[in-house]
Amino acid sequence: MLDSNASLTLATTTAAVAVVYYYAKKKSSSRPPVVPYTIPWIGSAITMGKDPDTFFHDARAKYGDIFTVQAAGMRSTYVTSASAISAIYRNSKSFVFTPTRLGHSVNIFGVPRSVVYDNDYMKETLLPMHHRILAPSNVAPMVDALIVHAVDGIKELSSRITGNQWDTTLEEFAHKPIYKAISASMVGPRFPAEKSYELFLVFDNYFPLLAAGAPALFVQKGIRARTQLIDMFEEYVGTPGWEEGAAEVVTAMANGARNECQPPWTDRELAA
Repeated sequence: MLDSNASLTLATTTAAVAVVYYYAKKKSSSRPPVVPYTIPWIGSAITMGKDPDTFFHDARAKYGDIFTVQAAGMRSTYVTSASAISAIYRNSKSFVFTPTRLGHSVNIFGVPRSVVYDNDYMKETLLPMHHRILAPSNVAPMVDALIVHAVDGIKELSSRITGNQWDTTLEEFAHKPIYKAISASMVGPRFPAEKSYELFLVFDNYFPLLAAGAPALFVQKGIRARTQLIDMFEEYVGTPGWEEGAAEVVTAMANGARNECQPPWTDRELAA
């Protein structure tokens, strides 16, 4: 939700599903290679679920930037090259992303299907708003806020140094402070990022399987973490003044979902 790795994963899986639609329409013998698997239907789901980072790293090393994965009954083509992903997003005539984004809202983030599909607010208003606010020409305030919060995190870390020595881990030194800085710049500095960190790591690990639509049996731990995160966000967005310091994309979404959508979204639907 808040981590830069998750944003990259979302971009990759969104591009992946778009490629699935493209190759389904384009009957060609030059389709991307399929990562080998042993068990029908299950495919690579178990291996991918155990360690997604290693799975995709090894698959890219063996099969190139574009490859296909069979997992839990679904065959998806993944694009792992930044330049290729960018080219796909620019090619709107061949790749359509709205169905994928709507599906991800349900499968990955747990937004109720009724919110996504029973009216056109998300499709007609929310997604175009995201596109407009997150355009390169509009993200400078968000980047500025990220820099400020990152510097604050570095200052906090430096205060722990005693003498000339400090023992720490890479996670404590880099990953966690970056997560907290992204959290503060996106949803505001009052959100308890420290408390949500471990839950987010669990959710992030299950991201590929959730995106692939894996059965609940394979993603129970990820769904539990997601539910707890939604609980935290629901409590947060119900707190007066939470919008102070939050990014425009978040506050605009909250205002629109509460005041423009009919029926209005509940705090829990907004949290998801």
